[in-house]
Amino acid sequence: MTFARRSTFAVLAAIALVATACGGGAPGVGQAGPTAAVPAAPAATATPDRFFEGKTIRVVVGLEAGGGFDTTARLLARHMGKYIPGNPTLVVENMPGAGSRVAANFLYKVAQPDGLTFGVFNEVQVLQQAQGAAGIEFDATKYSWLGSAFSATIVCLARKDSGFTKIEDTVGASKPFIVGSTGPGSNTGDFPQVLRAALGANIKVVGGYQGTAGISRAVETNEVQGGCWTWETMRVTQGQNIQSGAMIPLVQQGAQKEKDLPNTPLAVDVAKTAEAKAMLKAVTAPGVISKPFAAPPGVPEARLKILQEAFLKAWQDKDLLEEAAKAKIDVGPKDAASVLATVKELLATDKAVLAQLTAALAAK
Repeated sequence: MTFARRSTFAVLAAIALVATACGGGAPGVGQAGPTAAVPAAPAATATPDRFFEGKTIRVVVGLEAGGGFDTTARLLARHMGKYIPGNPTLVVENMPGAGSRVAANFLYKVAQPDGLTFGVFNEVQVLQQAQGAAGIEFDATKYSWLGSAFSATIVCLARKDSGFTKIEDTVGASKPFIVGSTGPGSNTGDFPQVLRAALGANIKVVGGYQGTAGISRAVETNEVQGGCWTWETMRVTQGQNIQSGAMIPLVQQGAQKEKDLPNTPLAVDVAKTAEAKAMLKAVTAPGVISKPFAAPPGVPEARLKILQEAFLKAWQDKDLLEEAAKAKIDVGPKDAASVLATVKELLATDKAVLAQLTAALAAK
């Protein structure tokens, strides 16, 4: 079977395009490495509120430089400043650790609530709060939310020669569907684990791969038979293989089907029991608010409103949308109220369902 092998380069090119456009170039070439100042464009409209004039806004990113969260934050930082009265400078700072929990805790406990610091962390941290995970030092309902960047959909793909052409083929199968993963706590590992528990799918998860590019290489060499990760990345890395039929989408996880995958079922629609559907709904909820941006609790209302409005206006900015389209970055922002509503719904998940989910993710 022939695979398109340009996929990894497509991802690197996409990241490089946005990183370069958004001030993400290599150190020493007009860039200061992981922490980078992104000058704002001229203010869009005049306003009597000049608090932000001459100020620097710190944008904390809970994951490594060069990844999807970092790329999204830099894209936002390039365009958001012109919608903030006073034309402040936005500085992007990476603060990775514990799956972005370090940054989430920092924003909640350490950062000053003056409107000059906000950040983005992995939405899965909210689910982990609901599960009572160790090391959570925040209450997600109390952040000063700005909004989220888009709704993520997780898709599982299988090699055509694996023998699995739909997710139902894995249920009760005599041989497992072998998928690659970066490790526990990631979509690549957690979603297959939940499918195993909720659907009875015979799936074996092989961890330790370096990013989705590493999983893609393992799939191409038949080291594993497939994998599960975000459609935003997958349509770039595996788009040609899907079109050629070398890779087959088995199932997707999200609030609704991707328009590119109308015939691929949602996992929740495949589930047979109320308990299974509830578990899948819980694990889907974080993706609805993918890449959430928050400021510390207690930001003055007037300043927070300015940031919230600027956040949404930036995602509608023509130049931002053009850059996102070129880099194949999905844009589908949600406002602060929508994010908070999803957070509250997730934290109110039945304890029995959360216990089942926790057990599923811990299963070997």
